[in-house]
Amino acid sequence: MDAFELIGAVHLVRPTGVRAHDLESLLLGLDRAPDSALFYHTVHPRLRHAGASETPNDDFSHWVGAVLQDAEIAERLSFAVQLHGDSASDVRGALHAALRASGEEARRRRAPEHGEFQFLAAETIALPTGDSAATPAALFELLATADASVWFNHLVERPWYGDRALFGWLEAHGERRLARWLDEAARSGLPLERVRRDVTRRWRRSRLGQATLDAAAQPDARRDRESHAVSNLVRLLRARESGR
Repeated sequence: MDAFELIGAVHLVRPTGVRAHDLESLLLGLDRAPDSALFYHTVHPRLRHAGASETPNDDFSHWVGAVLQDAEIAERLSFAVQLHGDSASDVRGALHAALRASGEEARRRRAPEHGEFQFLAAETIALPTGDSAATPAALFELLATADASVWFNHLVERPWYGDRALFGWLEAHGERRLARWLDEAARSGLPLERVRRDVTRRWRRSRLGQATLDAAAQPDARRDRESHAVSNLVRLLRARESGR
């Protein structure tokens, strides 16, 4: 079966020309903004803040909380992204619902001068790492030290756009459990460095557990041979000591 190639990514950010100065125009902007803008504002913060100690905010809730000074609506938007952020259509619908649930007066509260929200879009440029793995174990050893953009590309960005190749490859190689761990970690919304640390620790513990089980499952004949060899060594050492 083909080896899996690890690929990182960089993103070229460009303005879309869509701006919002209150919640009403933010709502309209969500309809006009391309999927790549929703990606940049709701998903890309995890890469921008990969080493953060806490879950990074999406740009929409950050703007509403910091610029419009509406903590309640900012929290609603944040929850909408966290709970429904698996695809462009899901997050667009969830943000729509959260904004429409706010009162009409709140939706018309304007941002201060020069404080409008500018919709930006991110275009992805793939960066091959030159690393590939033929087995899940080899792949995971590479992932353990890979750049944050590699984790982001395979676990977050590509699945968000509908490409779940990493998880499918692991399942095809008999590692359904590892695929599930990585998928759950990606969906958690946690900072990438914490995801790397938690999943790496879990993987290595599972390898130690498997090694213990493998040793316990050795055929009786092999265990008997090893026990016999140890007994002979003990007798030899005792004979040498008594002959001194």
